[in-house]
Amino acid sequence: MRTPLDDQVIDATDSMFGKFAEFGDLRAVNIRTGVGRGLDPKYSYINLIKKSFDPRYWADARKWRIVNGKLVADPVNGYTQLELNFSMFWGISIMLYEATLISDDSPFDRFFDNGAFSPVPGFGDAEIRGLGVFSNEGGCIHCHTGPVLSGPAVGIKSPFTTTASTTSVSGRPGTIPASAASIRSATRSPSPGNSSPARSSRSPTIIRSIPASG
Repeated sequence: MRTPLDDQVIDATDSMFGKFAEFGDLRAVNIRTGVGRGLDPKYSYINLIKKSFDPRYWADARKWRIVNGKLVADPVNGYTQLELNFSMFWGISIMLYEATLISDDSPFDRFFDNGAFSPVPGFGDAEIRGLGVFSNEGGCIHCHTGPVLSGPAVGIKSPFTTTASTTSVSGRPGTIPASAASIRSATRSPSPGNSSPARSSRSPTIIRSIPASG
C-alpha cells in the first residue's frame, strides 16, 4: 500500500501532522531540504490499521476474492483480509476525524455569546451589517438554515419569511430578526442523541472472520 499523503507537502506547522501537533511531527522530512512530504514510513496504512483496529478485522494473511457475496480462496490474485476491509477502515477513520472538526467558538459564536448587542474581536460593524443583510434583505436565511446552514440538505424548512419582524441591534446599523439567535443555535454541533448519520439501506461487505480452511 502507498505511504499516506506521499505526494503531498506537509507544512511544519500543520495542526495534525506538523511539529506542534498532538502526537508530534509525523512527516517524512527530507534532511537536506527540510521539506516534509507525506508521512514517515513507519506510519504506513498497514501499521496505522493494525494499531487502530481489532486484529479480527485484519489478521488473516491468506488471500481471497468475494464472488456473489461469498469468499473464494485465491492465493494468486486474491486479497488479504486487511485489504478486503480497507474501505471499512477508511470510512470509519474519516468519520472519526470529521467528528473532531467542530467550529463552535468562531467570532460569530462569540458575538451571540456576548448577547448579539455589540462587536467582539473578529465580528465588528462590517460583520454585523453583513448578518443584517443575510437575515433580511438578502433573504439568505430562507435557505441557509439548520446545523449545516443548508436547510434543504437536512430537510429543514426555514421558519423565517420575507415579512419576519425585526429588531434593531442596540447601537448598531442594520437590523437582525428577533429570532436571529436561532441561526446561531442551529449552527452549533448537534447533541449526541441527534447526531446519527443517515444510514445506507445496503450494508458494506465486512470480512469479520475467515474460514479456518480453504
